[in-house]
Formats: sequence, structure tokens, C-alpha cells
Amino acid sequence: MLGFAGCSLAGCFQDFESLRPSNGGGGQGTGGQGGADPCANVDCDDDNPCTDDVCDVDGNCLHPAAEVFTVPQVSNDCLEATCEGSTVVTVPDDDDLPEDDDNPCTDEVCTEGVESHPPAAEGTPCNDGVCNATGLCSDCVEDAECGRDTACADFSCDNNTCMAVFSPGTVVSGDDDGDCQALLCVDNSPDPEMGAFDDPEDDDNDCTVDACDGTTPTHDAEPVGTACDDSLGGGQCSGTTCVDCTSDAGCQNGDACVVAMNTCEECADDGDCSAPTPTCDNGAGGTFTCVECVDDGDCTGGEVCRTSDNTCVECVDDGDCTAPTGSCNNVAGGTFTCEECVNDADCPLASPNCDNGVGGSFTCEICLVDGDCAGNPLGVDCLAMDVCGCDGTSDCTTSPRGPDCITGSCGCDAASDCTGNANGTACVSGRCGCAVEADCPGAPTCQLPSGICG
Repeated sequence: MLGFAGCSLAGCFQDFESLRPSNGGGGQGTGGQGGADPCANVDCDDDNPCTDDVCDVDGNCLHPAAEVFTVPQVSNDCLEATCEGSTVVTVPDDDDLPEDDDNPCTDEVCTEGVESHPPAAEGTPCNDGVCNATGLCSDCVEDAECGRDTACADFSCDNNTCMAVFSPGTVVSGDDDGDCQALLCVDNSPDPEMGAFDDPEDDDNDCTVDACDGTTPTHDAEPVGTACDDSLGGGQCSGTTCVDCTSDAGCQNGDACVVAMNTCEECADDGDCSAPTPTCDNGAGGTFTCVECVDDGDCTGGEVCRTSDNTCVECVDDGDCTAPTGSCNNVAGGTFTCEECVNDADCPLASPNCDNGVGGSFTCEICLVDGDCAGNPLGVDCLAMDVCGCDGTSDCTTSPRGPDCITGSCGCDAASDCTGNANGTACVSGRCGCAVEADCPGAPTCQLPSGICG
């Protein structure tokens, strides 16, 4: 180190010149001839950086304390070498950090000239893990992750292995945590060992056997059919799962077990059912209840199966019916029986009205109400036999057959009833018409055998 003590380099050497004795006017020096330098062959280096090496006029070496000096330094020792007078001394240099100790979990620190390697901040990344509080690289950082302190040892976390000091034969911890192992004090060693311990984990599953295989917890399945709690008041084990049932024994109230679904149902097959509902609805999407039928083969007497409610009926569509009752009464609220008609579209023109009302006969009729007889020549009244006719002359005022009501039909009983009638002015067989062309004043021809002018 280069040091200065109150003078320049040139000035300091000028001061040393004053130490030389004067012989007056530059005469010969001691032991010299004429102007010869007495220090020419003198080595005054004392290997002390804190002194100046000076040769006086007599060739003597002087070593006064240097005011400007350079002291060699030792790197990474937390110290600075300097001069105190003519002596080399060291003083703390906390910026001259010690060499890296190749531990990523320690820091390099100087404190008042003292080297140390304290642990790095907990959680500092290192290699493939993090630093713990003791300056070690580990996958865990807290001792508590390894267990509780015991009479045997305090736990520590070291490279993912929990270590502790044990008392011989003492179980330190882990005898009831369900991991099939415990920290044990073995052979009076201060180092703990994780040993096998019979404390199987309870997985809260009625359908597994909690056990230990060495230090590994196992949960093998209970035998199929083992009773378990399915939260519904019963249950049986199927593998490691608690289901309603694996056999009929798992069901209550006389229900049967549908093994494929492990559920208790009213039935699983026809053997669980009896008349009048002898068939089990156990097909795809079935209800697994006892019903009258699931297909036509379950019905007798020519009936078919109405699958909407699994009931045997006479028909479900017109294809199940034949004439003269070719229409299936399959409307909402219908009887699902074969009828002559279900609606007017099923009836011929001669009897276009289907008697399909409440209590109806589901037969095709000429009329059901008076409105069905509007413009009918027999009369505008719907009579009890579901035919159009009359029960008074008021029903015949517009009838071309005549204005009189005769035995339930409009007609005439005299030619006078047919005056001006377009069908003819004669009363022929109880209706207005013609027998000869003279009966057709407004038309040239009497149409025979209809007896109507035209």
C-alpha cells in the first residue's frame, strides 16, 4: 500500500540529505577519494515496506519510518496490512471478503476483520433445492416438517431426510400418524432412524383393509359383499367402493340387487316379479320396477304393450287395428282401444261426424248436434238417432223437399206445398218434385228417375 505522512516523495528525500554531515564545499567523503559515492556498493534494503532505505554520506544505512509506503496485501483475509511507524501491522478490512467456501448456503462475511461463513437466508435457491436455516442445501427448510421434538432428539431437515438423536428403544414420534413408520432411538445412537411401525393409515373407507407393508401403508380391498356404510342405512363393498349392494342380501324391504349397477331396485329380473305385474323393466334405460309388460311378447289376447306406462292395451296406433274398427283411440286420455273413428277425418262423407266426445261411441254419424244438419233437405234438426230430420215445420222452412215435417223428414202432403219449388211443383212420394215436364215451369226437363226438375 502507498502511504503518505505529511510530505511529498521529493521533499522527503531532501530531508534525508540534511542528515548527511557537511565536509565543506563538496570535498571528499569519509573513506573516499575525491568525489566518489560512499553508497555506491551499499545495499540498504531491509525488506521492510514501512521504512525508507537510506545510505548516508558515510555509507551507513539508515531506516527511518517511511512516510510513503506500499505494503503487500494478503487477499480474502478480512485484513489490511499497513504501517504503524516502521512496523507492519494489520487492521480490519470488512470489504476484503473471504474466499468462497463452495457452499451455496453460506455467505462470505468479514466482521471487524474476522472471517466467517454464516448461513445464507433461509429459502435461498441451491443446487436442486433451497437452503435451510443451518446453511445446508435441502428440499425442506423447517425442522417441524420432520416431526416433533422428543426426549430422543430434535428433528432437522437434511437433504429430504428427517434426522434426530434418539434414546435407545424410545419411540420419538410417528407412532400414531398412519404412515407405517416412526422415528426410533436405535442402539444408543445419537442419530435417529425411521423404522417400520405398525400404525396403518385410516383412509376412512369401510371397503379397505388398513395395514402396513414394511414402511408403506396399504389399503387392499375388503372381500366383495362386506358390509359398509353407504350413508343410506346399508351398503356392501365392491372392490374399494361402498355401493348399495353386490347381492340381494345388501338390500332392504324386499328389493333386489341389480349387480351391474350395484343398486337396490324393486326387481333385477322377472323372477323378482309376480302378477299382475310379472315383468321386470330391466332393459336399457329401464326403471327396474315390476310392470305388466316391456314389449308385445309380454301381453296376451292379442294386446300390445304400451311402453309409455308398460301396460297391455288393445292398441297403441292404427296399425294394431283392422276395419271396421281401424282407428286406435290413442289420444291423450284415450282408451287405447280400436274404434270406428277417433276424429272426423276417420269418417266417410256420408256420415262425416265422429262421436268422440265424453261418453261417445266413437262411431261415424250423420250428425251429433243440430249444426251438423245445416242445409240438410231432410231437416236442420239432429234427431236422437244421429240423423238429420225434423220434429216440426220450423225445421223445414228452407228444405227443397217441402215445408211439412212428415215422420221426422221434411216433405209435402199436397201439391200446394210445392208451389214455386225449384225441384218441381208436384208432391211426389211425400216430397216436392216432378212426374212430368209440366211440373217444371222454370226448367225444361223432369229428370227421371230422380223426379227433380233440372
